[in-house]
Amino acid sequence: MKLTKNKTSIILVIVLTALFGLSFLNRAAASDKRDYQIKQNDIYVKVNRDGSADVTQQVHYQFNGEYQGVFIVQDTKGLGKISRIQIANENLPIQQLLQDQKEYFSRAANLGPDDQTLPLNSYLKYDDYFYQPNTDADGENTKGDYRIVTSVPTDAKKQVITYHYRLSAVAKRYLDTGEINWKIVGRSWQRQLQKVNITIEMPATKGQQALWVHGAKYEHKVWQKHTATVKLTAENVDQYLEIHLLFPKNAIAKAPLHASNRVAIVQRQERRIDLIAQFLIMRRPINYLIIALGLIIPFGIYGLYWLVCDRRNLLKRDHTSEHLHRFELPSLPPMQVASIYQANIKEETGMIPLATDLAALQLAGNIEVKQIKRDKIIKWVKGTADDSPFIYFLTHDYGDKNNQVSLAKLKNDDGNILYHRWLNTKEKWQTFGERPNSAKTAFDKFSCIYLLAAVVVAFLCARLVTNGFSIALLIRTITRVGVILLIGLGLSVWRPFEKIEQRIFGKYNFKISHCLYIYGLGIIACLLIFVLSYVAPEIKILGLSFKTISQPLIAGTFLCGLGLQALNMLIDYRYTSYSKKEYQDLVDILQFKQMIHDIGRFDKKQLPAQILWGEYYVYATAVGETSEFINGLNKQFGAKLVKENLDQQLQGFSANDWLIQNFANGIILNSENLTTSSDTGSSTDSSFGNWGSSGGAGGDSGGGAF
Repeated sequence: MKLTKNKTSIILVIVLTALFGLSFLNRAAASDKRDYQIKQNDIYVKVNRDGSADVTQQVHYQFNGEYQGVFIVQDTKGLGKISRIQIANENLPIQQLLQDQKEYFSRAANLGPDDQTLPLNSYLKYDDYFYQPNTDADGENTKGDYRIVTSVPTDAKKQVITYHYRLSAVAKRYLDTGEINWKIVGRSWQRQLQKVNITIEMPATKGQQALWVHGAKYEHKVWQKHTATVKLTAENVDQYLEIHLLFPKNAIAKAPLHASNRVAIVQRQERRIDLIAQFLIMRRPINYLIIALGLIIPFGIYGLYWLVCDRRNLLKRDHTSEHLHRFELPSLPPMQVASIYQANIKEETGMIPLATDLAALQLAGNIEVKQIKRDKIIKWVKGTADDSPFIYFLTHDYGDKNNQVSLAKLKNDDGNILYHRWLNTKEKWQTFGERPNSAKTAFDKFSCIYLLAAVVVAFLCARLVTNGFSIALLIRTITRVGVILLIGLGLSVWRPFEKIEQRIFGKYNFKISHCLYIYGLGIIACLLIFVLSYVAPEIKILGLSFKTISQPLIAGTFLCGLGLQALNMLIDYRYTSYSKKEYQDLVDILQFKQMIHDIGRFDKKQLPAQILWGEYYVYATAVGETSEFINGLNKQFGAKLVKENLDQQLQGFSANDWLIQNFANGIILNSENLTTSSDTGSSTDSSFGNWGSSGGAGGDSGGGAF
């Protein structure tokens, strides 16, 4: 990645903003420092023979701070009409409360659909128990959502509230079966339900029954077919829990009859859900492969289009010619050779052109390079700034009166002038070698965009496992992916991670490579944040658990990214970005590099004359083969002769005793060593339980406090 900004600033702005900004907003939303927990939610449902159900929901709250009231929301869509809404605030078992409802329960007042303009605590002045029909409790003003509200003592630390009501059409009667399909725990709770106990009692009957549970992961299930009782226990529920039950229709003989058959449809639906779950959730090797292929196949369509339309704009590479030997020097100047070779191997540090510049200046007598004890020194001897603007700048702006500068004195000042001058020089050298090709660039850019889209789709599908689609869900998904990428980007510009990226991808470092790299860094960082959140809960919102990351849906995005990387590598291997003339120059450079690399194996008659060794040394530096050139000559002619000739031609400082690349690397390190001026109630992505939804009613149910 090109250095265009202060790295320290990038890390501070991006990473710290991502880590603390969201948690700050979360705390600001609860600036009164209040919080509450729902320790337990016991739900008892008694299904009647007319298809209605008497629902009793007992919620155990724990408060930190003063609260005036609590509420639940019952989504009645698909469940009939709600009636007989009552509330009790005695901490007694549900069965004991139901035995004497008149003593313990109070009827809730109906505020009506139009009287909902004031805050909830304003209505508590007139009624301690009330309900609001057709509320926007789930964020949408949809008919069917009933908010049931009760007051609580402001000094209460713990409070148990029991809600009781009847839903008129929970169970449906068909020609061949009875059915309950109900999200008995909805997705609109403001807090995680730490423990949920569900009991459903059906009218006793004999016959075939079937039960499916979707959504939240349940810990324990008891299904007593002979008494038609279902009991479920779940912990840490932060998503819906859906019950789908088929039973003999005679159990609800008084319910309205729907003139259609249902068993075959439900069985196909549940088989389909189970089949999808096998691919999206179950952690099997074949699932990872299938999902990765499913993500990358649409890209293949674009790839075919690209091959048909854009391939004619590319020149096929001749790898056989590239590996031949060229004994003559390249026809291009050394600096241009260094820039072209650097661009070919995707090396962006600028070390190869800088080392070549130093070697060429030595050969021409423009500079003297020497080492005094441990200090390395450059002295400008002759010439003008046109010969080497950057080295001239170093020796004249940072040197003494003799235009001599030591490596130890090359340090940035407060304005980082040295850094910016080096950056401009490096970018200028890069322009000498870069040959952007519109066809290959388009393929690379589309790969990057496609990977980001695949990641968003994967995270969205992972959330759709336990949530219905909504614009809010899409925004949350995009935000989650954006935070992951921001954290990864902030880390990727840190020099150690830049070096790791270069080592991983080498000359095959494309835009898709960088995109895949920052995505991987972000995922790893979020996993570490998840672990650290046990110590610092305020950052838990950024965490990702290993169970989430290891899902085939999420892990499949990495395999998809690797596939896109492989396709770009294949394109780069088969086609060059250069024109025919430019590619011939590249072939000459690569052939020369191959010759230098193998110079120790040739007959002496084929090697350059000794008087040309200095010039060959400069070009060997330009193709990154300085060591091989020296070692090869030593093998052929002996180290003493080689040292004498190179010392004479390079003004006494050659790779015989100290590699010029190390000197160049020291300049780069000093140039880039910048001077710098000096409520936790959020949740994290969790593992999923029984995947899918069969379309159960009541999905917007939930609750909260105020």
